[in-house]
Amino acid sequence: MNQTRYEYYESLKLSANNLRKKYEINLPRILPNEIKKIMKAEGIREINYWKDFNIIRGAYFVISGEPHVVVNKNLRRDPKTFTLAHELKHHLFDKELGSVYCSNININEQIEIGAEIFAAEFLFPDQLYLYHLNEMGVTKENFKPAHLVLLKNVTDTTLSYAGLAKKAEYLKIAEKGSLSQVKWKSLSEEILGKPFYRKTA
Repeated sequence: MNQTRYEYYESLKLSANNLRKKYEINLPRILPNEIKKIMKAEGIREINYWKDFNIIRGAYFVISGEPHVVVNKNLRRDPKTFTLAHELKHHLFDKELGSVYCSNININEQIEIGAEIFAAEFLFPDQLYLYHLNEMGVTKENFKPAHLVLLKNVTDTTLSYAGLAKKAEYLKIAEKGSLSQVKWKSLSEEILGKPFYRKTA
């Protein structure tokens, strides 16, 4: 029986949560090295960072029957973490395709959307996200973009502001499209101050 898109995406979220349970992950902060260990445990032979990628964020391919992942070395910590989780989905569910290259060009394909949903759920599950917002007293009625800055700061999650914003809209805490123009870096500095490495001596 063929799955609808909704069923496909929901099954990936369930799998992401099951994987978190398998590796006893309870927090929304997962670092690249932690995901790499899981990828190795799940059978990926090599995980490498390549600096020569331009528009490609990452790729999954099988060489002589051995799964490999490469990730754009130029990505910062959070997008690198997300991309590793994204490629983990391809390894777990799309192996039969052989090679998958991931960039903003094919990001709207079902298989890529599925990888984005899996990665977002793996890094910061919806239920945990809602729990933390509830603990902060955030509701649909009083929600402001600043709450996501505080959420990221409090949880130290490696899910990016863009990922947190997509969750807020998907979970109907924020209106669809209402967060697309937010300058997260500026808002973060306004609320939390500049990071120490950007302050002048």
